Amino acid sequence: MSRNCQLYLPLREANRRKIGGNTVIQVAEPAQICDLTFQKTAKSAYLYNDSLGREFAIYPPRTKQSHSEVPCQLRICQDAIGPEDLTCDTKLKWLQHPADDWVADPKSIVKEWQGHFRFIQEDEKSGTVGLREPQIGAIHATAAHWTLRSNPVTVVMPTGTGKTETMLSLLVYAQCPRLLVVVPSDALRSQLFTKFQSLGCLRKIQAIPHGIPNPCTGLLKRGIHDEQEARDFANCCNVIVATASILNSCDEASRKALAGECTHLFVDEAHHLGAKTWQHIKDLFEEKHVVQFTATPFRRDGKRFSGKLVYNYPLGRAQKAGYFKYVDLCPVDEIDEAASDRKIAERTIAKLREDLEKTLDHLVLARVKNISDVENVVSIYNEIAPEFNAIGIHSQVSQTEKLKCLEKLENRKSRILVCVDMFGEGFDLPNLKIAAMHEIHRSLPITLQFVGRFTRKASSVGDASVVVNVANPSVDKELQALYAEDANWNELLRRQSESKIEEEVRLQELIDSFEGTLPDELPLWNLRPTMSALMFTAEEAKWQPEKLLEVLPSTEVQWHAINPSEKIIVVVFAKKDDVKWGRYKDIRDWTWHLIVANWNDELGLLFLHASNYGVLNTRRAACAIIGDDAKLVNGLRVCRAFSNIERPMVKNLGASRTGTVRYTMYFGPDVSAGLSLIEKSEASLNNLFGWGYENGSRITQGCSFKKGKLWSVTGGTINDWQQWCCGVGSKVIDENIDENEITSGFLKPQELEARPRKVPVEVEWGEDILRSAEDRVIIRQGEDEFRLNEVDIVIDSHSDEGPYKFKIISPKSESVYNFQIGGSQGFSYSLIAGLEIEIKKSSGEFNSLADWCMRDPLLFMYADGAFSYNNFLVEAECQGEFDADSIETLDWATVDIKRESEGQDKRKDSIQYKMIENIWDDYDVIFNDDDSGEAADIIAIRRESNDQVTLCLVHCKYSLHDQIGARVDDFYQLCGQAQKCIKWKHGGMKALLEHMKSRHNKWRQQGYSRFRKGAYGDASKLEQLTRRSKLQFEVMVVLTCPRIMYQLLLESYPSHLSCIAVAEP
Repeated sequence: MSRNCQLYLPLREANRRKIGGNTVIQVAEPAQICDLTFQKTAKSAYLYNDSLGREFAIYPPRTKQSHSEVPCQLRICQDAIGPEDLTCDTKLKWLQHPADDWVADPKSIVKEWQGHFRFIQEDEKSGTVGLREPQIGAIHATAAHWTLRSNPVTVVMPTGTGKTETMLSLLVYAQCPRLLVVVPSDALRSQLFTKFQSLGCLRKIQAIPHGIPNPCTGLLKRGIHDEQEARDFANCCNVIVATASILNSCDEASRKALAGECTHLFVDEAHHLGAKTWQHIKDLFEEKHVVQFTATPFRRDGKRFSGKLVYNYPLGRAQKAGYFKYVDLCPVDEIDEAASDRKIAERTIAKLREDLEKTLDHLVLARVKNISDVENVVSIYNEIAPEFNAIGIHSQVSQTEKLKCLEKLENRKSRILVCVDMFGEGFDLPNLKIAAMHEIHRSLPITLQFVGRFTRKASSVGDASVVVNVANPSVDKELQALYAEDANWNELLRRQSESKIEEEVRLQELIDSFEGTLPDELPLWNLRPTMSALMFTAEEAKWQPEKLLEVLPSTEVQWHAINPSEKIIVVVFAKKDDVKWGRYKDIRDWTWHLIVANWNDELGLLFLHASNYGVLNTRRAACAIIGDDAKLVNGLRVCRAFSNIERPMVKNLGASRTGTVRYTMYFGPDVSAGLSLIEKSEASLNNLFGWGYENGSRITQGCSFKKGKLWSVTGGTINDWQQWCCGVGSKVIDENIDENEITSGFLKPQELEARPRKVPVEVEWGEDILRSAEDRVIIRQGEDEFRLNEVDIVIDSHSDEGPYKFKIISPKSESVYNFQIGGSQGFSYSLIAGLEIEIKKSSGEFNSLADWCMRDPLLFMYADGAFSYNNFLVEAECQGEFDADSIETLDWATVDIKRESEGQDKRKDSIQYKMIENIWDDYDVIFNDDDSGEAADIIAIRRESNDQVTLCLVHCKYSLHDQIGARVDDFYQLCGQAQKCIKWKHGGMKALLEHMKSRHNKWRQQGYSRFRKGAYGDASKLEQLTRRSKLQFEVMVVLTCPRIMYQLLLESYPSHLSCIAVAEP
């Protein structure tokens, strides 16, 4: 009667060699747990069969071998036991194996593989084992490419679809004579070395018969510094597995010798090819077969690697097929970073227990930021759930200890592993199903790689879970949606992965369509033209790119590439020029130039770019490309490129006028003079350059009216350049845009010799500080240091004459400064009371306030909407008129009008308490932000029915006297607060939420909460909504004054009231 059992079969090596410090092994049988079926006992041996049909004879101790016909024979290495007592713990040793007769010659091994590979596709419904759909697709796509070309190819397969088995299959199917496999880490090197030794599961899925020999596999663990040793090592191998760092530790001659003996290169986790060290290895395989495997063919730093993308298996298809298991987000909402690790651990333990109760054999991998965090997080897990025996691994742990830790996971003596980044790439343990992200990955490529470790398909496991603190994580913009509390990771990961890969596919399709000599000399992937171009039109344009080559200047070297479908030509040429520092016949400078031209059929425009326009007769070039009637697009219409740019600020311009000085260049504040001349028709524009905001992003734009040149101070790929040209070109030819109105909308700084007769209502930090995160700016007042959100800067005197007086208020004291316009430098700052203020950003050095403001001047805002910085004034008119109907009258009978703040004890007789009570029913979240460094006295947020979010900032002002009077200074102060808080609209909810989080945590440590309604989690959810919907912004200003006072203000200062709501008793 047959019965099944599982036995642990020890490693059986067929051959082993050591060359220098590196080893070559041919494995006959890998160490593994094998399912065997007992047949019978005969001649003192227990006879078994395995799932591949192989026969095994297992002998008790001290018995003779008596079954020479049985290919696989082992002996029990412990007390005699019967077949019914054999288990995985039974120690066995090999006596005989079919591989004992294998040849050790790599060439002969490859011959043995010929004709033995079988393409059997997996079919779960019928129970057929075989290769997966993406594996078969990748093998055929790569092999098909190899029949035509030998240039590098890229294979994109999501984690879990079987990249390793695809490599193994290509090795055998294509009969690769000698393969080098490059990986990024020691862990992945060891894993792939083991896989290649036994050819993984290819026999189990019947892709190859069990009788063919395994490859001689070399493990490169030490650098080689002898060419002959490198050749000897390579010639003993079918496969060499190495890390990029070990290969680069070899001397150059040995590295070249090793690569020279190899016929194929496989690169795992190929996105690393953006690094120079990896590229150097790839360069050694020119004209050889190179396959680049990756799940993410893009990098956070934007660097790209060349290679035709021959196969791309979408993540969505992998999810549908079950190769990439679904991911369940388990959010934790904890704004206190000190408590975050414990909250994540508690949620993780709860999830692990829940899965184990469902008989799911799951393990946890907890990722932390630093080595120092490992021990702390391990102790937290062991305090909460000691039965799971959390263990930690980091780069300073020995290899022996790492192996012991992994063994504890594999035998389930531990179920929680805490590490830094060690097991991000290549670590393959299918039972890892719960990811506890104590530190999150901040970019899409790394996130996809990490999460992919948990989505692998295996038996006895369920879907993956990710535990993460969603309290406003700092991540790349493309990942923000992932960390929303209700995020669907399966859909978002699919959408973002496929979108990014599609970008790479579009760029590759563009590049692959180029023909000519250039692609053989330079990789077009790496071309980065600056965003600049001339534009030409033609009545009867004919695309004749080859004719450009006929009109180029005489050159020493010239390469070109033409894309017929996209109508793009790229030319790179070199000229020899005289050196500028002397006159020598034999010494010349080599200067390289780039020309790019693109004809856009839809716009009817030729875009022509040159890295140096001076070396090219551009009109002659345009006539050659599209015809003799090519006409330059120039004149005032190129100014239309500034259309739809909000708050444009001119940095410099050139103007021509009649008189002795025909051309003048204006820089910085001087541009106002140039713009004034233009508006008065006393001068005409020649060129213009400035910056502004388009679609919410800051951009730069320049144009030359006579030359017709358009430019921006950015660069990108050929695809990026083509899209940029299309964007500015469509504006320039739009006849609905009135170019005469564009310059009139520019903000114009005017230099001041004395202060303007204007009332300053607010002072604000300079642009550099405002654009920085609040926790990166440190204000030092005497010996005390404060973060930006703990400090206020306010106008101390609302007057239209004399020095500007302002205060910097910290939780401890006030520093009073005078700012004066005039003097030798044009302006000055002086401390008149309190302690000196110093400022630093990030890890920089402290600078005095006066020194800091030389490069990042304070902004003074005036009641009429103008603003100034140092000794320059910018007039900016207020838009719109105040609607008197927006004034709300409140009853202040129960309020002490001299008490503005409700404080931590929530004083009911305060103005702030009254206003919170007044808006209570209108908002979902109400936050008391009162104190130095506030965004407002009250922050209120609500969700609208259309899923938009409304943010309201409420400013209150108390009375200095028991009786209410006409207080114009208070009015000015509130106008300033209204203007000042506009920065939170442009800064976005994310920055405001960080501000609220920091200030709330300080109160929380004292046992108080700044949240008057709702909690941080509610505010976080609303902030997440603003990532995909428009933010509506409101400002409410509360001033206690009599109706006659606000009527006087309304009549006298109507434009100043555009953001003010006045309340009275």
